[in-house]
Amino acid sequence: TINLSGIVANGDVFVLAQASANATILAQADQTNGSGWYNGDDAVVLRKGTTVIDVIGQVGLDPGSEWGSGITSTADNTLRRKTSVCAGDTDGSDAFDPSIEWDGFATDTFDGLGAHTANCNGEPTPTPTPTPTPTPTPTPTPTPTPGRTPDLPNLVINELDSDTPGSDVAEFIELFDGGAGNTSLNGLVLVFFNGGNDLSYLTVDLTGRSTNAAGYFTVGNSAVPNVDLVFNNGGLQNGADAVALYAAPAASFPNSSPVTTAGLLDAVVYDTVDADDPGLLPLLNAGQPQVDENGGGDGANQSIQRCPNGDGGQRNTSTYLARTPTPGAENNCPAPPVFKTIAEIQGNGTASPFDGVSVITTGIVTALKTNGFFMQTPDAEVDADPMTSEGIFVFTSAAPPVLVGDAVNVTGTATEFFDMTEINVSVSNIIVGASGLPL
Repeated sequence: TINLSGIVANGDVFVLAQASANATILAQADQTNGSGWYNGDDAVVLRKGTTVIDVIGQVGLDPGSEWGSGITSTADNTLRRKTSVCAGDTDGSDAFDPSIEWDGFATDTFDGLGAHTANCNGEPTPTPTPTPTPTPTPTPTPTPTPGRTPDLPNLVINELDSDTPGSDVAEFIELFDGGAGNTSLNGLVLVFFNGGNDLSYLTVDLTGRSTNAAGYFTVGNSAVPNVDLVFNNGGLQNGADAVALYAAPAASFPNSSPVTTAGLLDAVVYDTVDADDPGLLPLLNAGQPQVDENGGGDGANQSIQRCPNGDGGQRNTSTYLARTPTPGAENNCPAPPVFKTIAEIQGNGTASPFDGVSVITTGIVTALKTNGFFMQTPDAEVDADPMTSEGIFVFTSAAPPVLVGDAVNVTGTATEFFDMTEINVSVSNIIVGASGLPL
């Protein structure tokens, strides 16, 4: 509990910050607190005495790592209340979807800090309001600058295909607004950066365009299905290169412009089996990877796509997968993993009924190998079918990070290897619970 102290002036805001926050935040802070108090999956309640004024999140529910998804999730994003919201959420027990009342921006977006704009009296009222010299003539509401949307849209680069079969007539970049549909692209540009010198080589002006009813906008070669804006064949380099989405005039990016994060909304740095380009990676959030279009082993016939569709947030690339291209449509993402017992995965036939399916299962580690481990279902949980097996091999490729007797939760792909059912997993998808359990 943080006891707030101070007065919120009429039309002003009150900023509470962690004491070690970014200097830009602290410059706007009205009060600081020394403890770490929010990591994306915690509900925050604003109260006056016993009266709830507002809530973000759902009290009593652990959502996992975050509420919501994409750019409006509560983890690793900046959320700002929509201008149409005029009252707080006073019911902390109701379901919480941040996209309903909050706009999302890239993490560390500080331009709106210290002020808020609400549209609660028929016209936008920015806060804080400077005190003007009294005058009998009403001051007209400022007119937004033509060519720019008042609020930056929640757009992401959702899919990109640079390496295509033959003579490069199927290149494209797909934007996605999360499904809102008909989002204005006024004041936005796509900028292509050459990894050879880390300078721009093409700028595509999006002013006058908008996403379609489903939320997609596709820029590409003329032969690309569902293309909305065309560039020349061979116009998108194969990598290591980058494409970035900016809120800026096209004139700000003549060819050979350097990389900048000013006005940057989203970006993807990509390659086709190339080394990382340190000059382009600053376009991404810290720690985000350069994406290999050949990551699925068939770069010429696959694009890189956010999976689940639209997921990951602006300037984050960790959710991209190499999949069959889907320009102007929902991404071709694999089905989410299904939970199955070891016996269900093994099945009672000669092969697993879940061969090739992403599965989640649990068990106790019974033996270790240099490239995996065996696990089995606890005796109290075995099924009644004598034709199924209660044990399975988990292939990790490298030394497994488990010990005999560990209770583990694994996520991977069920597969048949020389007529033996196993689960192929990444060590990062192994969760160890209790240890030292009896076999």
